[in-house]
Amino acid sequence: MVNTPDEQRHLAEMEMLYGPEHPHSDFRRGEQITFRSADTGLLVTDTIDWVAAAREVRGRRVPPRYIIGLSVVFLSEVIVSGD
Repeated sequence: MVNTPDEQRHLAEMEMLYGPEHPHSDFRRGEQITFRSADTGLLVTDTIDWVAAAREVRGRRVPPRYIIGLSVVFLSEVIVSGD
């Protein structure tokens, strides 16, 4: 898949902000997921902008996470059918 220059720039910005993209995840960039908003407590369905790989921040391991707009969503927060 060939990305346009704008898409390439956006992907580079996401990597700079959130770190490298996670190579293997249950959900991928561009897919929609439903999660409970930490701000409002409401269920939200939105599109994944970036899947950030696990990394260490200030000596603590941060697991892979989904970046959706201004929200950071962990796999444990994703609502799937039957939950």
